Amino acid sequence: MNKSLSPTQKITFSAMLIALAVLSTFVAKTINMPRGIDEEQIPWGHGEGLDSKYLYVCHAEFNAILNTRDGAHLNGCTLYVTLFPCNECAKAIIQVGIKEVVYLSDKYAEGTAFLASRRLFTMAGVKLRPYEGKTLEISVKP
Repeated sequence: MNKSLSPTQKITFSAMLIALAVLSTFVAKTINMPRGIDEEQIPWGHGEGLDSKYLYVCHAEFNAILNTRDGAHLNGCTLYVTLFPCNECAKAIIQVGIKEVVYLSDKYAEGTAFLASRRLFTMAGVKLRPYEGKTLEISVKP
C-alpha cells in the first residue's frame, strides 16, 4: 500500500527526524572509510580479522559528530538514529554531551558491542528511547 501525506496532514517532529535518518541512508553513504582512505584498498565485506570492514569504517553517528563544526552545540541534544549505536559510536555520543538517543531498530541488541553500548549509556546517564511514533514509507526511485 502506497500512502502519501497530503499537504494538510501533519507529522510529529520526532517522525520527521526518524524519516530524515532513514532517508539519509539512501541519499548519502553513511558508513564511510576515514577521509583520504581509498575504500578500494580495504576489504568491504564481512570477513574475519583484518579482512573485516568493521575495523575500518566510521558509522553515521560518528561521522555526524565529527563533521559538526562545533561539537559543543551537540551538548544536551537528542540524537535520532535508524539503528541502536555500537559501543564506539556510544563513546563519541557521550563525549559530546548528547543526552538522549532515539532509535528505530535495536536488531543487534544481543551483540557484545551493543550490550557494551547500553552499559556505557546507562553509566553516563544518557536516556535511551525506542521510536514509537508514526513511520513514513520512503521510496527512492532512480
